[in-house]
Amino acid sequence: MLVGTKCSTMAAFLANVIVHIGVKKWLGPFMSFGFVALVFVDVEGFIDASWRGVMLFGRNVMPVLFPFFFITSLLTVSGFFSGRRNPVLAVWGLSLLGGYPTSSRMLLELVERGEMSRERAIHTATFTSTPGPIFVIATVGTVLFGDTRLGWIILLSTIIGGLLNGLVFFKKHPPIQAAVIQRKVPDSVISVALQSAIASVLSVGGLIVIFFVVGNQLDVLFSLAHIADTVLSGFLEMTAGVFKASNLAIPLTHQFLLAVAFLSFGGLCVGMQGFLFLGKLGMRFRFYLLFKFTHTVLSVLVGMLLIGFV
Repeated sequence: MLVGTKCSTMAAFLANVIVHIGVKKWLGPFMSFGFVALVFVDVEGFIDASWRGVMLFGRNVMPVLFPFFFITSLLTVSGFFSGRRNPVLAVWGLSLLGGYPTSSRMLLELVERGEMSRERAIHTATFTSTPGPIFVIATVGTVLFGDTRLGWIILLSTIIGGLLNGLVFFKKHPPIQAAVIQRKVPDSVISVALQSAIASVLSVGGLIVIFFVVGNQLDVLFSLAHIADTVLSGFLEMTAGVFKASNLAIPLTHQFLLAVAFLSFGGLCVGMQGFLFLGKLGMRFRFYLLFKFTHTVLSVLVGMLLIGFV
């Protein structure tokens, strides 16, 4: 009991010290020096991981994500959502098609144009943050697991889990009077939408490369066991986690549930992609982690029910 009391006191003391020195002030330099240190853990592996991240982005992410970024920008800039009292359904539908982080970017643009309140946008993010169907069905289901039906079950698990998650965080917000707000449509709508889409997709690509490098260097540094390495990979970057989960020597049901968990959570890489946009709405990153954690738990529970139909 005495040891526990001392540990609690020490933990409280350290927490107070961190708060008083300003954790935000030191976080940036700490992360920068930490990343540089990771580079020298395995320089050759660092270069290889960077290249693999670029190739993943170029082959699998940008061809799918960029068109959706452009389309959603075009709809927003052209005033498609203007006058609609509740564009949430449109955001949800487009997010299902585009996957991460389509909805996050749409919500930021809608708030910036005065067509949705910040509160409604933050709540909408809790159930529209889901993976894209092309990746889940074609890549995860057909290629990795060799069963397209399994891809559909994984996708349904994440979608239903997301909707349940929206109910968990539901708060009744008064609709914004979008009809009263008039926004001038730019003369060069396509040019504005194109520039916005390019800037956003390049930011996403940069994060993918960074997290591929971090994951590779940590793997070399700690040499974790297969299951621990898989969980760490999925926590950092969902694609690597799902790939490793499909190759684990465990029952298919367990592989399936790990895939559902990784795809629902999205990994810190996807989290940072979404937070590029959601952070500008005033959302705290710890709240993002909270609603993605509940989304993950709910999706896994749904997956446990649906796996019996395969």
